[in-house]
Amino acid sequence: MFQQLTTTFLPTVVSEAAESDIEVQTALIIASWSDAILDQPPECTAIHPAADILTPERITRCLNSGYAVNAWRVQTNQRAKNLIHNGATGLIVDDWAHTNPGRILVTFCNQLRRLNCSDRR
Repeated sequence: MFQQLTTTFLPTVVSEAAESDIEVQTALIIASWSDAILDQPPECTAIHPAADILTPERITRCLNSGYAVNAWRVQTNQRAKNLIHNGATGLIVDDWAHTNPGRILVTFCNQLRRLNCSDRR
């Protein structure tokens, strides 16, 4: 099944999409972290934080607020594994040649299996 996710750096675009009659899933791209992001939550399906600003606590906070967490600017295989282990729901990788996509995919699928078999979510 195909799903479209419209992503933007602009919170106003997310708000306008939420107020429109068009059903669209949106995601807010975040280059720098501020706790205010979730204190005044955007009306979107996902948060796309840059990988280098994500901590396990921030991932958990986003997930607990009901957002998918899709990290972007993932540059190494180890960083991808750490993000997956800490609960990231998606990865946007800069260069597959440096991140070994087969291993990342296997790690990600194993993590999803564990989550689906637990009472965590």
